[in-house]
Amino acid sequence: MPEQSYSQVMAALRSKGLDVSQLARVYLLLGSDDSLKREILARLQELALDPDFADFDRETIDLGPGSSIPDGESDPAVRILGAAGMAPFMSPRRVVFVASVHRLPKERQSVLADSVKQLGAVSLLIMVADAPEWEAGRPKGRQLEASFKKTIATYGTVVNCDAPQGADLRSRAQELLIGWGKRPDSRVLDALSEHAVAVSANAGSGAVATLTRECEKLRAYVGERETISMADADALMPDVAQESIFRLLDAVGSRNAKMAMEYADAMLATGDRPDGTVARALVMLERHVRLLMLGKFAGEKHLSGRTGIPDETKDILTPELASTLTGQAYRMPNYMKQAARFTWDELVWASCRILASDLTMKGIQVPKGLGATSPVPGDEPAANFRLLIAQLCAGPP
Repeated sequence: MPEQSYSQVMAALRSKGLDVSQLARVYLLLGSDDSLKREILARLQELALDPDFADFDRETIDLGPGSSIPDGESDPAVRILGAAGMAPFMSPRRVVFVASVHRLPKERQSVLADSVKQLGAVSLLIMVADAPEWEAGRPKGRQLEASFKKTIATYGTVVNCDAPQGADLRSRAQELLIGWGKRPDSRVLDALSEHAVAVSANAGSGAVATLTRECEKLRAYVGERETISMADADALMPDVAQESIFRLLDAVGSRNAKMAMEYADAMLATGDRPDGTVARALVMLERHVRLLMLGKFAGEKHLSGRTGIPDETKDILTPELASTLTGQAYRMPNYMKQAARFTWDELVWASCRILASDLTMKGIQVPKGLGATSPVPGDEPAANFRLLIAQLCAGPP
């Protein structure tokens, strides 16, 4: 079975009448949001373990730093399989939780994958890979092999726990607040979801964890009062630069110059040093242009990350873009829609124009062959930035 989303798997695990025998024997949890992984882990253990015997029928094996299996002491793949192959004492399943499974060496991943098909009906092996870290567009450290994920998907369930966006986060906030007896303004729900996406992207934390924390803060702030107004949200969630940057990116992608300039001014008015604000924004703008290129390419080639990437395409995409196409497929329609407003030449020029602004701010002369210039002196970062935004929306002169 192909990779499933968190929403699909959790809906199945929460369905009425679900019998423990219907659980897969092995689950692999991937993606960027650790909160979603913890929710699935908790639900699986709730279904599979007898509360009175949970300590006897559950084992945790941590392959992360400070691993419970030190390098060279024993074979981690054999240890995992041995633990998972034991019979439960009194619970319906023997639960073995493996943290940081991506740290297994390639050859041990192969051994583990080849053996999961032999797990019995009373086994429940749950493996979790940490959120990937990126450096210069490439994932850092050991990664799970594609063959490992494919085998687990064949004999078990692979769950994509990437951070939810937009409507999913909004629905989650609404469910939480209404469950606590609160009646939030619809604008509050929008603000909560936008805030969670922005803060999590900037800090590297999960959007769900951020959303839950902000909902709890609002609940405590209003006390016994049932209604939650936008004034309450404004008091606890002041607009910050990292939130404006995502709105700015979408405005530039939509070529809406008026809106883009408003968000650019909002970022510059936060009180942070303009040069620092602009430097961070240039990195995000360059990344967004790359994603628009991905959207244009995917649209022209009729690619869908949900159905996999053709072999002839894998060598064309960087690891970062390939990961976006497959792991964040829900974002692709927006990238495709925005990319349709640009030609390929305009996207290439946009990338060069952002680089020109970056060089100018650093006092480096822009090469004539770059095909784009930034005439504002580098000691005026705010003016440099505003001109850049206006030109990105307008296109090449």
